Amino acid sequence: MKQCQLVFFALSELYDIYIPSQLSVDVYNKLYMALLRSIKKKENDMMVKQQRIEKYNKHHTNVQWYYRWCRFVYNHWSFWHREE
Repeated sequence: MKQCQLVFFALSELYDIYIPSQLSVDVYNKLYMALLRSIKKKENDMMVKQQRIEKYNKHHTNVQWYYRWCRFVYNHWSFWHREE
């Protein structure tokens, strides 16, 4: 009797194995590809935002440097070429 129950439970576990149909494979592939495209788009958007931030920071640093240079030149020019 125990042997029969073990065989029955072993056979019932066969139904736990999922064998996909062609339709479910197609649906899975479409979902997977949509998810992959979404992730790549988000990565691309983040890269563009990061490039904009880096460009802004570079420009802002250059503007600050130029402003300091102009102030330095003006201060020294006015010191050496002051009217008496």
